[in-house]
Amino acid sequence: MKPIRIFIGGDFHCGDKAGLTPYSRIAKKSPYSDLQTQLYEWYSKEVPENGPYDYAILTGDMVEGQNSKNTIELYEPDTDEQGEIAAECCSIIPCKKENFFCVYGTPFHTAGTYSYEDNFAKCLGIAKPKTTQRLNFNDMVRVNVRHTVGRSTIPYGQGTPTYKEMVNEILNASLHEDESADICIRGHAHYSVSMRVRDRESIVAPCLKYPAGIYGRKMAETQYDMGFGVLEIYGYKDWRYIPIHIPLSISNKREWTNLKGE
Repeated sequence: MKPIRIFIGGDFHCGDKAGLTPYSRIAKKSPYSDLQTQLYEWYSKEVPENGPYDYAILTGDMVEGQNSKNTIELYEPDTDEQGEIAAECCSIIPCKKENFFCVYGTPFHTAGTYSYEDNFAKCLGIAKPKTTQRLNFNDMVRVNVRHTVGRSTIPYGQGTPTYKEMVNEILNASLHEDESADICIRGHAHYSVSMRVRDRESIVAPCLKYPAGIYGRKMAETQYDMGFGVLEIYGYKDWRYIPIHIPLSISNKREWTNLKGE
């Protein structure tokens, strides 16, 4: 059987200087232009090369929103324009538009006088996002998708909030006398984690926003991952999740200031 191949990505934060920015929106004189170009070069090469995909799951925070805390981080404050930018970024994902499934991101980034990601979906030509997507792939694998998950900066503690999502899913399904998911997929945390316990797995997909600018000042360098994921389904409760990460030399390069004595 040919596997079902699924693109998993999100947290593009389009409109932010450190977010995913297509070539058409990169200002050459911007101090962020080199970072933006490096990120989009990697993304626009790796996403098609790892395709095509039968389905695409978008985990939310596709736009930066109004960012009332740090408006100087925005190169595009118009949330309609941000949706168009995110749609342009997603247009290179080799997948049929009717097979895209998106969830809403955090209200801070995606809600104001309207839900900004609705315009993104309209521009891309896909169905409106939902808070939760429950996807049943041919009665073989059930997938629960939401955006938010707890975040841990403890190097060995990231599995706890990640797998908590699966435990809550099992409890919620039991209360509703429903089938529970085999896989939970989340975004939001801006790191890459997968926890598999027997025949269930909980995944946090990496982001596509640099830990730069004011936002980056509070982020722990060790707990930050950029990229996307591919889920392959082979049969009944038989799957493989493959995270594809940007090299650290691009996403989070360590630099030293060399000082010489007198």
